[in-house]
Order: sequence, then structure tokens, then C-alpha cells
Amino acid sequence: MGTRKFVANPECHMVETGVANYLSASYLNEPRIGRLSAEKLGQKNFLIDLGSRKALKDIKNDTINEGGEVLGGALWEMRTKWSSMRLDAMVVKSWMATECGATDKMMPSFAKNLLGEIERTIQREAALEAGKILRGRGFVW
Repeated sequence: MGTRKFVANPECHMVETGVANYLSASYLNEPRIGRLSAEKLGQKNFLIDLGSRKALKDIKNDTINEGGEVLGGALWEMRTKWSSMRLDAMVVKSWMATECGATDKMMPSFAKNLLGEIERTIQREAALEAGKILRGRGFVW
């Protein structure tokens, strides 16, 4: 794997946060992240819940972390439909192929890369279903 150059772009960081949340949860086979930290902070049962059906329209504070939780949740939903090992590899490959530039084009680029990977690896119908999941969460490209 290569390295990624830091670029001050909120959309870039939202995608990277979503991918990081998803891969962490997938590795642990647990969609809820940060249970112990939440307890220490006196918050709900966990910090991030990728098992929720949260969409971009549900974000209250418009933060990178909330957007990342929505994207991670969409990826987690896809994981419930296809093998986690297959999807994890497709997510990483798509993320690494996505250019994080100074403009807000990372999410459309990531979505196109991911849907292309799903179509090549699984089948066209799966890519169409994945696109429906992303659009249902409020992502457009």
C-alpha cells in the first residue's frame, strides 16, 4: 500500500473517517465503536454506531465525524449483504485509488471507484444495490 498526502479538505477527511470507521468495525465484527470511551465521557453506550440507518440529512452539527459515521454505516450495510473480506478489500482498493485533492470531488470519486470494484468483483446487480445504499444515505455523485 502507498501513503496518502495530507490535504485540508473536509470532504476528503469525511471519506477517510468513514473508511477508517468501517474498517475498524469490520475487523472487530462490531458496528458500535467506542463503548469504553463513551462510558468514560458519560455519553450513550458508544461513540459511533455504524449499524444505524443515519443519513446525511440526519446530521445535526455537520461535522466530518458525523459524515464519516454515515459513510461507514453505508459500508456496514453493504457488508451485511456480501462477504466482509471481499468488501473490506474493495473498500481499501477504492480508497487508495481515490485522489484526495483540494476540491470537493472525493466522495463522487470514491463512490465511482467502489461501485466499479463491486461490479468487477461481485456483479453488476450488486453494484446497483450498493449505489442504492449510498444514495439512500444521501450521497450523490
